[in-house]
Amino acid sequence: VSETGLYKCLLPPLPVKSSIQLTDFQINEKKHKPDSVFTLKYNQNNIKISYVSLGYDQHGNILYEYKLEGLDSVWRSTHGTSVQYPYLPPGDYVFSVRVALSNNKNNPVTIHFAINNPFWKTWWFISLVVIIFFSLLYLFIQTRIKKIQRREQEKAHLENKFFELEM
Repeated sequence: VSETGLYKCLLPPLPVKSSIQLTDFQINEKKHKPDSVFTLKYNQNNIKISYVSLGYDQHGNILYEYKLEGLDSVWRSTHGTSVQYPYLPPGDYVFSVRVALSNNKNNPVTIHFAINNPFWKTWWFISLVVIIFFSLLYLFIQTRIKKIQRREQEKAHLENKFFELEM
């Protein structure tokens, strides 16, 4: 019985079909349409993803679950409609978000993106640095060997002259 003397009937909410939509994909605070796969440079690693649920009338009380595969291992819950990932390391990522209702988990919406390694962390750059290092080391050793050989020749030449002068 309520304060007004009327009976309250508490019924569980009816299951509502919902869809969730990604509304914004920001890379370093620049907006992009979230409808494609992104391949980003190493310094394009500040990501913000916004989403909205369509079909629910719960006055901002919608509970979302999200996960960034490649970084998160479990689903995280929030009432917010955006998630920010600053300073993501290079890698392949899949962001998934879904609406969480008691026992009704709907299909998540996903977006794929990859952040490339900086050029100095790529295999070809590391290989090039190793080749240059060993080439310079080889040149240094060869120059040193030639210098020692020249000294030995000069020493032998001076010994011969000295030996000739003594006779």
